[in-house]
Amino acid sequence: MLKKRMDIEKQLYLFQIFGIVVTAALCLVLMISVTLSRNNRQQEEELLEECTTLTRAKNVVESLETGVGDEYLSNYLNIYIKSIANLDFVAVCDTENTCLYYPNRAFIGRTLRFGGEDRVLAGEGPYIVTVARTGYELEMAYAPVKNQAGDLLGYVILSVFHQSSAEDMQHLLYGYVAISFGTAFLGIFVSISIRRRTLRVLQGRRVEEYRRLADERNEVLDALDEAIVAINLKGEVIMMNKAFLKMLGCSERLLHYEGALKDIFPETALLHVLETGTAQYNISVHIHGGDYVASRIPVYENGRLIGAASISRNVTEVRRLAQELTETNQMVDTLRSFNHEFNNKLHVILGYLEQQDATEAKNFIINHVGAASVNIAKVTKEIESTGIAAIIIGKMVEAGSCGIKLELQADSYCKNLTRGVSFDCYVTVLGNLLQNAIDELRQSSAGVKEIGLGLFIDEQYTILTVTDTGRGMSGEVREHLFEKNFSTKGAQRGTGLFLVKELVEKYDGTVEVDTERGEGTSITVSFRCREEQETPCTE
Repeated sequence: MLKKRMDIEKQLYLFQIFGIVVTAALCLVLMISVTLSRNNRQQEEELLEECTTLTRAKNVVESLETGVGDEYLSNYLNIYIKSIANLDFVAVCDTENTCLYYPNRAFIGRTLRFGGEDRVLAGEGPYIVTVARTGYELEMAYAPVKNQAGDLLGYVILSVFHQSSAEDMQHLLYGYVAISFGTAFLGIFVSISIRRRTLRVLQGRRVEEYRRLADERNEVLDALDEAIVAINLKGEVIMMNKAFLKMLGCSERLLHYEGALKDIFPETALLHVLETGTAQYNISVHIHGGDYVASRIPVYENGRLIGAASISRNVTEVRRLAQELTETNQMVDTLRSFNHEFNNKLHVILGYLEQQDATEAKNFIINHVGAASVNIAKVTKEIESTGIAAIIIGKMVEAGSCGIKLELQADSYCKNLTRGVSFDCYVTVLGNLLQNAIDELRQSSAGVKEIGLGLFIDEQYTILTVTDTGRGMSGEVREHLFEKNFSTKGAQRGTGLFLVKELVEKYDGTVEVDTERGEGTSITVSFRCREEQETPCTE
């Protein structure tokens, strides 16, 4: 039976405790090593200093000069030994190694050799040597004693048993072990507290479970068609899905990008939401050739702003279908009007035939039905957009019913609508320009009533030109032509050209008017592709 695998939370918890224990042990060893090294060095320096001080003592020098260790010297050194901590013994010997002072009076007057005398008798010192004895070691400091002439009189020995150092180390070890255990227990207590707080923050879920939920959340977000991104107060990305990267045209390798959002999406408005704390809903944006509807909201926690998030929905296909539906409806309405007009013409032809006037019937067909059919065929051939073609055909039928000839210029074309300019804009501008020309010619008494329409539309440019043979305009009328509610055709008019002007300004286009009294008027509207700013995707 396989053992159940330990979850990541327990692994982290045990690893944390293991780290605390190991760290405490390493700190213990390091502290003991450093402290012992410093203590030993300090002890040796103090031992040498005390030994050198004794070589200059008057009692010591006089005893070595006379060669006799008197009672006064013994009392002085006995008191000295008691006043120095950890000092085991002091010995004073002459150049023959004869002992003039030793704590054990039985050794006074005898020749003593401890094992380090040769160097001091050779004039070297002070120095420290460690001498091995049965069951222990002696650490002894040797210092020469000289008279005022510089002659060697003897030497002084100060000794410390290593047992004393071992006892110090043992006491030190007990202290450090106690501190280390206390530190370890404190670390374990903190670790347990952190674990409990983590569980509260994760709402009772364990880390492994929370990680699984996070993975499932990311999979769900990546499966969505909506582009989602969230940032913190610094403007740094904390979460985004694949649809967002696709919207920017970036590689999926940036899926775990955590830098500034403006570095990969300079034109983002999410930073403005972060600054103002105000939400934005259903904002239309155009990014990399796609149309999106974006909603941006600030994110709060316990009443405190912590970031902002955005969700963008791609509506390019929806708008394309809506445009096609609008164009289809426009064409259906036009065909209905054309069918009504065609029935009227059939009735006229039928009337001529009933009167047995074949010649008039033939002329009517050639001048009215045939000409209209030719113009309509030309429109459907040159204008690929069914919506634009429907508008033109509808206006042709209306103009024809008023005895006005509306003709498409020979070099006109419409392959694709200009990028960034909506179909509704074309409907409003083209419809109002043609309607304005038809209304003008209705009121005109000119013998020739003609409207020329020039369309030059592709993805980069749009040029619409409508020319009529009407009465033309005075300078005063020209000056107020695009003002709201201004019209020469009576009350409740003056809206169409005002709407044209508004749309021209909205889409950064231009409008030009060329008119002459008694000759007619020509109005030209042009648009350019609204270039989108490229988004640099750093990988």
